[in-house]
Amino acid sequence: MSWIYIPKTIWLETEEETSAAVESLSKNTEGISYDLETSGVDKIKDYPILFSLSDGIDRYAGESKLLHCAPLKGLLESNIPKIGSYIANADLHWSANVGINIGGPIYDTIVMDWLYDENRDGKDGHPGHGL
Repeated sequence: MSWIYIPKTIWLETEEETSAAVESLSKNTEGISYDLETSGVDKIKDYPILFSLSDGIDRYAGESKLLHCAPLKGLLESNIPKIGSYIANADLHWSANVGINIGGPIYDTIVMDWLYDENRDGKDGHPGHGL
């Protein structure tokens, strides 16, 4: 087994920093990871508090107020594939709750893992369970 490289997080605080991050991330048209930390787990009433993005080379994070920075909103709503983990579907709802409509193909790594081998020992037939 080999270890996966996890880039150091670059914390974004300003729209200028966010714009520079988007410029870097936009170069990777194969996909970017997108994840949220939210105010709760209700898809209807809760909303993003923090976000993170990565292209596998660089990793960025910031407060949700930056999601409305025009270049970042444009990136999230673009056709570049987005890769989420575990509850990517919920992240789409929470993003929409604050006016961000995630575009492009969406890949959920937990669902993908389950589809890869749904009969593996320890799985109970539901994505995200029995891992």
